Formats: sequence, C-alpha cells, structure tokens
Amino acid sequence: MEIIVSILESVFRALAGIPPMILVLFVLLVVLSKVLKNPAFKGWSGEKAVSVVLRKLEKHGFRILNDIMLPAGEGTTQIDHVVVSRFGVFVIETKNYKGWIYTEGRRIGSGLR
Repeated sequence: MEIIVSILESVFRALAGIPPMILVLFVLLVVLSKVLKNPAFKGWSGEKAVSVVLRKLEKHGFRILNDIMLPAGEGTTQIDHVVVSRFGVFVIETKNYKGWIYTEGRRIGSGLR
C-alpha cells in the first residue's frame, strides 16, 4: 500500500507543473481514442455513413428507410436500411469492417471502407 501511495505522490508532483487545460485535453484524447475503437460506435458510425450515401438516391425517386425495428418471435429484430424503388426492394445490412471479403475462396470487393 505504501508503494502505491508513493507512486501516486510522484505522479501528482510530476503533473503539478502542467497547465490544467493540457491535462483536460489529454484526458479527452484518451477517452476519444477509446470511443472510436468501441465496436458499437464503429457499427453506428458505419450505418450513419451508409445512410448519408443512400439519402442521395431520394432525388431519383427511391424511398430510403433506416434502422427499422420489427417484431420477431418474443423480441425484435433490426434492419439497417431498406431501399424501395421501381426496381425492387433492397435490404442492406451494414458492416463497418476493414479488409478483404472472401466468398467460396475468392476475394471480392475492393478492401476499402
């Protein structure tokens, strides 16, 4: 316990000379880096990015529905995007992954986000 107290005292002495605004900015950057790496945040931001792109289709007569909740058995299920057009109804599931997509041993897609 004495070692922990000693370490904390040393840390506080070292931080005493740093302006408070710098410490606040450092803490905010640490928190922001954790949020940006969070899988839930990455999924949400990917869905929002796709929504922005799909919204451009509305001026061409497409109807865009985002984040649809439907009853399913005892609970619900969620659909990321539905595009309704004269060409058909398209259901889009968004994944915010980086890298290549493989199907049946063959690489598809560009590998870009």
